[in-house]
Amino acid sequence: MVFFTQHIFYSLTSIRITRIVQRISNPSPT
Repeated sequence: MVFFTQHIFYSLTSIRITRIVQRISNPSPT
């Protein structure tokens, strides 16, 4: 149960980091 929650949290954190890295690597002029 706790492991499952940690897995979800880790996945969300990984996605957030990936989006931040993509934004820094390739900023889009909006």
